[in-house]
Amino acid sequence: MVSEAAAVDEFIAARRYRRSGRVVDTMLVRGEGPHGAAAEEQWIQRWLGLLRDGSEAEKVGARRGLARAFERRGQVAEAIELLERNLEAGERGAETLRWLSRLYQAQDDELRSLGAAVEASRDHAVPAGPEPIGASLLPAQPRWPRAARQATHYLGLIGLGTVLGLAGWILAPLVKLVGIWFG
Repeated sequence: MVSEAAAVDEFIAARRYRRSGRVVDTMLVRGEGPHGAAAEEQWIQRWLGLLRDGSEAEKVGARRGLARAFERRGQVAEAIELLERNLEAGERGAETLRWLSRLYQAQDDELRSLGAAVEASRDHAVPAGPEPIGASLLPAQPRWPRAARQATHYLGLIGLGTVLGLAGWILAPLVKLVGIWFG
């Protein structure tokens, strides 16, 4: 296994190589991300620092953040390596295993993908590791528009009102009958 320091040195060397202009990352060309490629580079730099100097929990979070960035850039093998290191560090959350299964599948490694998926289904009660610092600034899953979310609440209230009204309509004759018997 490669040590943490060697891995950090490899990541830094890869970044310097990209910056030198020999390789132009498609994400840098398009400027994707919530604040562009520069913000993501800052987060990557911070995560690399945490890998070097952080606690074990911070290292797990930093590896998750780097894996997310590598996956977005299409560097699936690097993302897999980081997540496998998290597994070695003891993070066995179902979310991480499902993520790893997806990445294995992207590399056409069906056997490892299935193994990770099975393990994720077995360990579904184990919470995922800590979120990387700055994860809230990374692109989130798309949410429903506010109007759609409010519509579901209003439909729920209408349904509840309908059920209560129907119950009252059904129970009213019974209440009247009970009132005659005891009244």
